[in-house]
Amino acid sequence: MKSAPVVIANLESNQRERVRIALEDRGGLAVVDIRITAELTATCGVHTPTKRGLTLHVAQLPALTAALATAEAKARELGLISANSQPSRLAGQCANPRSKPDD
Repeated sequence: MKSAPVVIANLESNQRERVRIALEDRGGLAVVDIRITAELTATCGVHTPTKRGLTLHVAQLPALTAALATAEAKARELGLISANSQPSRLAGQCANPRSKPDD
């Protein structure tokens, strides 16, 4: 029986998309899944996983985190991000509601 993914983080990509990082069991294989989720018009507020993403065996997590740390250090060196840089946060509201409340 496949267990539910353990969601580690949801990072804002843009107003309608997020990057979901999760640990999953795929047929007995432990993986980290980094996937784009999208807020579809028909599912106001609910983010649905898309085909866009990356799945790696969990044994590759140390190499991935090391590579990301190197990328962050280089971005800081190049002045692309500062010590207090923070991405904007989603308000949690549907960008395109299908219906409006009655007046």
